Amino acid sequence: MKYISKKIIVTVIIFSLSALLLTISSFAWYRSQRVLPIILENGEFDVVLKVDFDGLEVGLNSPYYDNQKKIIIIDGGDSSAPNYIGKLNISVEVTSSIASRFRLRLQDEWQLFRHYYQSNTTVSSVIYHERTPEGPIDNPFIVDSGFSYLSDNNGYIYYDNILIPNVAYEFKIIDRGTRYNVRETDNYYEECIVHLDFYFDIVQANRFSERWQISETFFN
Repeated sequence: MKYISKKIIVTVIIFSLSALLLTISSFAWYRSQRVLPIILENGEFDVVLKVDFDGLEVGLNSPYYDNQKKIIIIDGGDSSAPNYIGKLNISVEVTSSIASRFRLRLQDEWQLFRHYYQSNTTVSSVIYHERTPEGPIDNPFIVDSGFSYLSDNNGYIYYDNILIPNVAYEFKIIDRGTRYNVRETDNYYEECIVHLDFYFDIVQANRFSERWQISETFFN
């Protein structure tokens, strides 16, 4: 495909709570309809995003992916569940034909379901799971110790180096999350379900300040 202007930015929005549409502009803005692994090619950036639960890959036919809402479904409380948050891994493979920088953001919604035995009813509520000492950003997902990053007050995680052109990089970014302490009594038991979407942005290295509206000295 030929492009009439130089591509400046690729934005990949994975598992968005809104409909995911494929769009191409002069700045090569993508919203992909495909789920993992995501592979995007525009001549300047190739990106593959992967999610798994200790090797159990999440894909279109996975019971842990909602095809309508385009979100990953995670069990936030039951350590025996295949999709338990403590088994979550998120990685990215990226190759760029120009010097680039990238950032990402996780958006999560936590729901607590309380199931009552006697009445056979369920009450649900949206909850907030506090960050833990392990969590470097304002959510309970743990950034892998091997990933070099900076963060900001808006929940973005920035890779703190420049991607060299035509070098294939692979980063493990998220290495599990922290659980919510569900309860079980004689009257009820609780279940915690997390809905997750994942934002990934990559920009030409010398235009990060303009595109991301952050200080030119952010990485200094």
